Amino acid sequence: MHDEIYRLKATVTTLRMQVKGLAYELRMRDIRLAEKDRRIAELERRVQELTKQAAGSAGACPRHTAPQRGRRHRLGQAGEPD
Repeated sequence: MHDEIYRLKATVTTLRMQVKGLAYELRMRDIRLAEKDRRIAELERRVQELTKQAAGSAGACPRHTAPQRGRRHRLGQAGEPD
């Protein structure tokens, strides 16, 4: 009877330690997820900024760049257009 009580107490102690370890893992996972959420929000904000910048400068050609003149035909074999 005494041995069984000792064994049960040891089992309870082991299970409590496992629960504490799992709770720690859950807290750490939540922290990592929160960090990833912050990073995603930061990247989304950056994408929006870059999209606005690109849209604002899309109409203007740099001085060293000529505007597009239309579709050019690629040459096939023997210098003939496709």
